Amino acid sequence: MLAMVIANLHEFGKIAPVVADLGARHVAYGIVAKHYEPFGTALLQALEDCLGVDFTPPVKAAWTKAYMSLADVMKREAAKLPPR
Repeated sequence: MLAMVIANLHEFGKIAPVVADLGARHVAYGIVAKHYEPFGTALLQALEDCLGVDFTPPVKAAWTKAYMSLADVMKREAAKLPPR
C-alpha cells in the first residue's frame, strides 16, 4: 500500500480516498492518533538506514512531508469513527 501511495503522490487528490479508507481500517487495528508520530519516526529511521548517504536533507524533508500528508488524511478519517 505504501508503495502505491508513494508512486502516486503527484496525484494526491486521486489517492486521498484510498488513504482515507486506510485510516478508517487502521481504527479496527486499534491505531489511534498518538501512534502516527512514532511510526513516522520509525519510517524515517528505516529509510535513513536503508538509503545511507542518499538520505540527504532534501530527501528526508520530502519523505517527512509525504508522511505527514498521508497521516493527516488517515487521522482525519479515523476521527470520524467511534473508537474501538
